Amino acid sequence: MRYLALSVLPVVLFPSVMVAQTLEPFAQSEIQLLRVPAGLGIQLNVRNKPITRYANAIYQLLVRRGDSWVTIYSTTGARLLPGGGGMLMPPMEVIPLGEVESKLGGRLDQFGTSELQAVVTIRYDLSSDRRDLIWNGSTIQTLNSLGVGTPPRVANDPPGGRLAIEPTDAELGITRSPVPSTATPSQDQAPPGVELSPARPHRGHFNLGVFSVGSRRPLLARLSLRSLRANGFLAERYVGDYLFNSSQRAKFVRGLNPGDRMVVRFFDPEDRQLVGYSEFELLDDFAAVNLVVDPTQGIVRTVMGENRDRSGIIDRGAMVWDYWTQIENSFPLSWERTTALFLDQLPAADLGSFAITGLPRPDRRSSWPRSFTGGSLTLVGRPIPILRRDLEPSLLTLPRAIPPISVGGGVPTYEVIGQILRFREVVLDNAPRLLP
Repeated sequence: MRYLALSVLPVVLFPSVMVAQTLEPFAQSEIQLLRVPAGLGIQLNVRNKPITRYANAIYQLLVRRGDSWVTIYSTTGARLLPGGGGMLMPPMEVIPLGEVESKLGGRLDQFGTSELQAVVTIRYDLSSDRRDLIWNGSTIQTLNSLGVGTPPRVANDPPGGRLAIEPTDAELGITRSPVPSTATPSQDQAPPGVELSPARPHRGHFNLGVFSVGSRRPLLARLSLRSLRANGFLAERYVGDYLFNSSQRAKFVRGLNPGDRMVVRFFDPEDRQLVGYSEFELLDDFAAVNLVVDPTQGIVRTVMGENRDRSGIIDRGAMVWDYWTQIENSFPLSWERTTALFLDQLPAADLGSFAITGLPRPDRRSSWPRSFTGGSLTLVGRPIPILRRDLEPSLLTLPRAIPPISVGGGVPTYEVIGQILRFREVVLDNAPRLLP
């Protein structure tokens, strides 16, 4: 008889494993609307912040009027957030009492039952191919229900409670070679709208000059932004209509990245006809961009290059891109069939009329950024539709339907992300359109 030998193995009990729940970036972040001695304050309490290469916050305050919300305050510039992850309480955004009451049309206490909405938008970059990510948060309260707060005093904090902390090199994953020690200008010494950062602080920013050939008459420049992504560009976002006298300049900062493209449509401010079109690619550092427009021929000369001292003059020895575009009108005239051509070579035209002091002598042949001539993002060698029905409504309005911004004396600075948010609030229900 055969016997089977059975072995009994000891039972090993493994401890139960708890799987951690992964929260979305900025999940459980809170926004408080408070009364403070100086007016109203918006306090952002950040939770679950990821480590970021770049991050900023935009604050807005709205009041309910009937069935709609009306903006009574929006930050004129983005508030920078540090790059580290985790919890964060930025300085309170303080809205002066006088500014609130002037927008409300009376003393604050007269609007005790009015509903107020505080909105915070955080734009952040996680990596080179994950940029311009957005988190939005809001709170709605009546004025009578607001708690009382006191803005914390932060040493050397800029006026208005602005957060001026930039990411460190370690947080950005940057290794720098040792360099001789040099004095760093303080925030107070920086030009308006300029961020002082160890990591490409002026990336994508530019100084735009507009020059009119011939009569030197004013031109209306309609600006829009196409943000670059790994698989192409986002839809155009309206940045505003700007009225330039010939030879005037303006700076555009924040909300911009290298590789993004700015689109410029030029209109005659009087008869509102299209007179020019161009696009230009934003650079790794601050750029000087010059657009020389011949309204009678629909030709634009675009000249640009790096301008690290932000003077509006292309740096000596820098790479310069100098190229031509021209409008092709259809007959009979149709906005929808009007296109722009990026010209390899300028046809018969008076080169001397496009000569501008401080710019290279005009050449008939164009020199392009590499992305303009190859791949799926090319512009050269094909007609570019100037207007399409899928553009956002602001880009399809008749010029002057949205009041243009007059570029005054000096060199004003406009913060692009703030302008985009500002114009989103414009009601366009009855505005005349370029396309029916």
